[in-house]
Amino acid sequence: MSIDLGSAEKFIHIKPRENIFREYRDPTTNKFVTLSANDFIKIWKHYDNDGNGHIEGQELDDFIIDLLASIIPSKSIQNISKLFFENFKASFMRAYDDNGNGRLEVKELAQLVPLEENFSIIFDGSNHLKSSVYFMKLWKKYDVDKSGSIDASEFSSLLRDFYAKVRKKNIKPEELQEIADIVLEIFDSNKDGKLQIGELAKLFPVESNYLKRIKLMKSKKIKSSVINRIFKKYDIDGNGQIENEELEGFLKDLVELQTDEYELGQIEVVKKLVLRSCDMDRDGRISKKELIVILNSLVADKKDPKRRRNILLCS
Repeated sequence: MSIDLGSAEKFIHIKPRENIFREYRDPTTNKFVTLSANDFIKIWKHYDNDGNGHIEGQELDDFIIDLLASIIPSKSIQNISKLFFENFKASFMRAYDDNGNGRLEVKELAQLVPLEENFSIIFDGSNHLKSSVYFMKLWKKYDVDKSGSIDASEFSSLLRDFYAKVRKKNIKPEELQEIADIVLEIFDSNKDGKLQIGELAKLFPVESNYLKRIKLMKSKKIKSSVINRIFKKYDIDGNGQIENEELEGFLKDLVELQTDEYELGQIEVVKKLVLRSCDMDRDGRISKKELIVILNSLVADKKDPKRRRNILLCS
């Protein structure tokens, strides 16, 4: 820890040390210079000490202190009021902690510092997908070997096509590979050299999880109008059935009601259980009537919290 609280009760004493933010400020204007992908990950790894994909706790305090100290000439700041620090931290997190989880994530750091154009596209919203149905279509397209994860080669192909679509032109192979390696390193939270489905979901987030948006798990009962909206949301082709990527997108959203850390196998387990319990005609699809059975199980009797929480229960 780089902050010495000492015996003072009202101040945080800052020890002289390297401040990585100062490396990336213009010496004349003190503005941040434009960061390359390598610069960005250097800052990220400097504070994400445990490599868990978040800057939190002591890491976050270090980050805030260094950010504050980098604004002021190094010889001018030795102590910071604890009250000022806490107020600044709270204000900073209100501005940058978009999901309100009390931690700083990669995409939130990307809002703070200017990035080179080709790298900034990863974080500027161009990668947002309309729904989890479209995410599952993306996943199936690039998990070419059906291994249940996206390896480095598959990810490079995905990123190449993404840049071609967003920028309407090809990116230089060496630059693409540099960005692919760094992005993979950032989002590969379990460090297995591949992207699991939950990891890719953080890189290509959906505009909103519809089931979270309607606060499904907090509902006491579901109105028929809400059921109709849910069904329409996932029945993308309008054929009266939720099937294939539509069903998998729905199940992905269900899983995310309980956790943001998941793998494809968890979605497949839920799919088998849901179809076994709720697919009355055994056609491998979910009709509106069958969806009603599923949704009613999710908002089951308030007196039975275990039943209420169990997204696998359809009977």
